[in-house]
Amino acid sequence: MAITLRNPGTWAAVTANAAVTLPTHQTDDMLIVRVAMKSGAASTEDTSISTAGWTKIGQGNNGTTNASNGGGSVIVSAFYKVAESSSETNPTVAFDNVNIAAVVAMAYQKGSTEMWQTPMGNSGPDTTSGTSHSATIATHIRTYSGDVVDFFTGIADDTTMTVPTFTQAGATLDTVTESPATALSSTSGFDISADGGYRTLTSGTSTAAAVVTGTLSTAETGTSWTTRLRVSAPPVAQAQARIKGIGVNNYGQANSHIKVTTRVYSQAAALISGTYTIPFTDPFTRTEVDTLGNAPNGDTWVQIMGTASADDVNGSAAVFTVSGLVSEALHRTSTSGGIEISFDFASSGLPNNLAYVELTSNASGGIPNNQGGTLQLWASLDEFGNLVSQAGDINFLTTNSSITYTPNDVYTFKAHLTPTGTEVVSKQKFWKVGSTEPG
Repeated sequence: MAITLRNPGTWAAVTANAAVTLPTHQTDDMLIVRVAMKSGAASTEDTSISTAGWTKIGQGNNGTTNASNGGGSVIVSAFYKVAESSSETNPTVAFDNVNIAAVVAMAYQKGSTEMWQTPMGNSGPDTTSGTSHSATIATHIRTYSGDVVDFFTGIADDTTMTVPTFTQAGATLDTVTESPATALSSTSGFDISADGGYRTLTSGTSTAAAVVTGTLSTAETGTSWTTRLRVSAPPVAQAQARIKGIGVNNYGQANSHIKVTTRVYSQAAALISGTYTIPFTDPFTRTEVDTLGNAPNGDTWVQIMGTASADDVNGSAAVFTVSGLVSEALHRTSTSGGIEISFDFASSGLPNNLAYVELTSNASGGIPNNQGGTLQLWASLDEFGNLVSQAGDINFLTTNSSITYTPNDVYTFKAHLTPTGTEVVSKQKFWKVGSTEPG
């Protein structure tokens, strides 16, 4: 499912701080508030939303001239919130020195398995009085197929506009939809009018900044704004962890988990090999609360991540209560020699650099002075579509790699821990399976 408009609100003219009526919406909808206003202190005006949970996308203007009857600079701003319920509180827009403002809220929906990316927007000025409004957005906000652009224009006088639109070089757009269908033209205060809509990119990639246009019934000046809306498919991450003991009569076990952010889905499997000096099994036939207690061979289970309150034994199994989106497997961990750990992982997709998939393996205990470390690898996509990763042994060495990412290809992360006196030396590698392993 692509992004679609669920419901538009209704434009309203206000002359003081005011609550904006939200349209009917559902949980996970993207709520957008548009504001166009004229100020008695245009050079310092900073419009905001005082209601918790809202984020300002930005603000712009076509000058710093204070409001006058049918004149003055028009200041535009936009705000967003991802709905946490179907009954969000109407947000209150707060002004520093408002004379007249036009406000409206919009609700956009996405597919149930898709993730919203952070909305991006900017303004464009039109300082030439005329009936043909044209405003070039100040920056090129890159758009791709499937993106939706919400846009609007504020005009410094009461006027009417034919269906407004926007274009962007390199992008093929569907038919513009004016939304709300009824524009605003108000003679309150020193007059203002506003209109807007949205368009979906059906193909192509933009190569220049957007341009917002419209035809006015009278010659006026104004300011326009565009907000890019984008969703992405949830990455599905898979990983395997392998660990082996190095040296004579050494043995090792690993704690392996995948931690994910921003509603991605994950699963993991840990594969352990090595020579064990003490056969270790635990049928968990005892009962324990807030601990795993002692195994039949006398070893005590050690909490190496999470909280003890999450661990119980119910007479037949160890029970772990995991909150949020962190999936953990707790193992008895001990080694008296070096350890080599490697992850093979593949993902159908990765989030952008605002989120990440993190693979972690923990090795501790038995290393001189108990200097264990947490080996970690996180991966995300940069704005150019490259796989950006960071592999590190906390408190020791950190390395970075950047390679081209291809969905579903398998990548390997290998780390080698060697105790040397009172420290642990860590070496890491990261490469694509099928390519040459780095030296």
